[in-house]
Amino acid sequence: MVHVDTFYNDAVLRSFEQITGCECVRPDIAGIMGAFGAALIARERYREGTISSMLSPTEVATLTFDSTLTRCQGCTNHCLLTINRFYGGHNYIAGNCCEYGLGKERHTNKVPNLFAYKNKRLFDYPPLDPKEAPPGTVGIPRTLNLYENYPFWAIFST
Repeated sequence: MVHVDTFYNDAVLRSFEQITGCECVRPDIAGIMGAFGAALIARERYREGTISSMLSPTEVATLTFDSTLTRCQGCTNHCLLTINRFYGGHNYIAGNCCEYGLGKERHTNKVPNLFAYKNKRLFDYPPLDPKEAPPGTVGIPRTLNLYENYPFWAIFST
């Protein structure tokens, strides 16, 4: 029996069972296993005398906040932002895909197109000479960040 901790997706669980040939067990708290891991690391790295900035249990119990949704107008993405306002004037903004949603100013200098650079760097490898290349074709889809590993696969398969 294999114990699988970190996913909710039934298809992933079933695929894992088929690949390993084992029955897999998924706990009810699979989605928060990362939080447990972070807590264990925090406990491991704690040093005596360290002053914590965490809220006390009483402060957590009386915590109040207000959430609103808005569309960012900083760029053409128009991201849906969740603005959480906490007591004491603290805000937390989630959902932004760029720095404009956080209220930062636009860059006045020309910023390089990093996506174009990345695609050029990833996909401009010269193909092998057909005389040196073994027969066959391997397709590498450009989805789910698989292309991030393209340099590895390009070298591995030569």
